[in-house]
Amino acid sequence: MKLGINLIKDIDFITCPYCKRQFQYLYWKHLKTHNKTLENVRNEFPDLPTMTKSRYEIEIEYKEKRKKAKKESDKKTKIVNCFHCKKEIEVNYNCSNEYSICKYCKEKYENPIITNDVIEKRKETFIKKYGVTNASYINEVKEKRLKTRKFNKENIEDYGGNQGEKWRKTLKEKYGEN
Repeated sequence: MKLGINLIKDIDFITCPYCKRQFQYLYWKHLKTHNKTLENVRNEFPDLPTMTKSRYEIEIEYKEKRKKAKKESDKKTKIVNCFHCKKEIEVNYNCSNEYSICKYCKEKYENPIITNDVIEKRKETFIKKYGVTNASYINEVKEKRLKTRKFNKENIEDYGGNQGEKWRKTLKEKYGEN
């Protein structure tokens, strides 16, 4: 019987062809000690069994248990807060986040598909209003970005001082000079 690249036989043990140790199946970590893979074994020893039938049955049983557990956990739900409106919503138990998005917020905040027509319209509007194709080319926008950049020397108004200097000073106090 074959399963993928494993050749399964109804015997008690499989013998490693390289070191003669016995196993229920030729495990990849063991084969790695010989700088080999299961594919190498199949190519070099095509008739060599690589898994016992008893081990195969254990593998199948384990896979079935995992499938059953996954189906059961898919039915479970938990209560979390909507990321936008903070309303409590019920989500699948396997959801990894503490927050999710409710149906209302998903519809409200979902981005429409941006087509070439939308891009062209946006460019035309920028050209009419500002004479450029993108907001990045507007001088006021450039200045505002420079002013509010975190480690810029001109950010005194927004942050109350030069953050870069504060950061360096703290690092020097904690860890010394490096």
